[in-house]
Formats: sequence, C-alpha cells, structure tokens
Amino acid sequence: MRQLHLLDGPPQKSSWLKAPFLVGRRVLTERRLHRRGLKFRASDPSMSAHAYNTMNAREFANINACQEWANWRTIPRLLRLVDAKLPWFVVDLGCGQGLSTEVLARFSPAASRILGFDLSHSALEMARHRKYTHASGKRHTIDFRVQSVCETWLNCDDHALPHGSVTIVNASGIVGHHLNYIQATSLAREIRRVLIPGGWAFLDVGPRIRRSELKRIMAASGFLFLGHARSCWLDPYGQSAFQLISGG
Repeated sequence: MRQLHLLDGPPQKSSWLKAPFLVGRRVLTERRLHRRGLKFRASDPSMSAHAYNTMNAREFANINACQEWANWRTIPRLLRLVDAKLPWFVVDLGCGQGLSTEVLARFSPAASRILGFDLSHSALEMARHRKYTHASGKRHTIDFRVQSVCETWLNCDDHALPHGSVTIVNASGIVGHHLNYIQATSLAREIRRVLIPGGWAFLDVGPRIRRSELKRIMAASGFLFLGHARSCWLDPYGQSAFQLISGG
C-alpha cells in the first residue's frame, strides 16, 4: 500500500504568513466564548451544537480559521491516495460552514457528489450559500444534512446511506477534538458500513482521540493505516489516512 509522506503534495493556497495571526484570532475568540459558557469542544453533541448555533458568523470564522488554513494543506495531499472509479461519492463529517467541503470540491473529480453532515443548523445554512467549484469549473452535487455523525448516516431523503456506496469519508476537526472512545468506535463501524471495498477514510486526530488510539480503533474495524498528513511541522494533530481492507 502507498504510504503518505508528511508534507507531500501540490502547492497550496495557504500562506505561512497567515498562521500566527489565525492562531491569535482563535485563542482570543475561544476565551470570549468560554466566558459566555459556550463549550463547543464538548463531546456531548447537544452542548457542542448549542455552542456552534449560538456563535455569530465572525466568531465561527475565527474559531475555524486555523482549520481552514490547514485544510488547504492536508486534504489535497490525502486525496492523492485515492485510486477509484470516477466520479466519487464523498461524505464530509462535521463540515460546519463548508470550509472542508470547499477543498474537497476543488480537488475531487468533476461531477463528484459530496454530502456534508453537521449538528449546527446555522453553520449549514451558511454552507449552503458558499460556492463550490471544481478546478475545471465543472459542478459537483453538494448536499448538507443536520445530524450527529455517531448515528446511522442518512441521505437528504431520510433513508440510510446504502452499504458500500461511499468512496471517501473525510473529517477535518471533529473526531480528535469532539469524540470520545465509544463515539469514535461507533463512528468507525459506520464508516466501514458505508464505504466501498477498499474505500478511504481521512480522519483528524486531536486532544481527545490521539493518532495511536485512532489507529487501534480503525484497525479493529478492518482498516489499514496508510499514513498521516499535517499542515506543517509544528502542527500537533493533522489527519490520518485509512483504507478499508477488502473482505476484511
């Protein structure tokens, strides 16, 4: 299996000069939200959803500024691992305002379908008004749904996603920062259910679910670890790449 090199990939649009400024914005905004009792990093889905629904657009943008910067540096590299029939069906977990969805749309093959899940109604309302363009200018099918990623995943018509129908599952900032071990284990089983044989999962790690723990969880559900991508050498987290072992 192909291994993912740490900083392998095409040039990204994220400038290094922005990083310190974005970190400062996030820290100051996070402190103000905590003083208001908003715990957006809570593992309790209802508390997290309440916090994100309460934020205004600027606060949400400040909190996610670093993640948006990282997305343009990690997701394109992760997608280079994918060798599947075209177009793709991509599920974007915890998509928020569509920041990660925008990157996925840019680098997925033309005419791909992307389905984004998030708990925040207000964030998804903004996501629906964002422009999603492929590098060629051709359009994708983009849909969003309000639901927990720890439940059975549903289409916009309220039917469960079919077994073996999804090419890629992406999570940029929800697994490692919001889920506990039990939730992450349940998530791994759902990812296994919906992925095509040999499908890919690109999942973030963080203070709640570390890389080593995520590797154990995914291995128990039949996934092979392909490598790890970080936005820069100082990034303590990043995203790990997994592939569903066919017949595993």
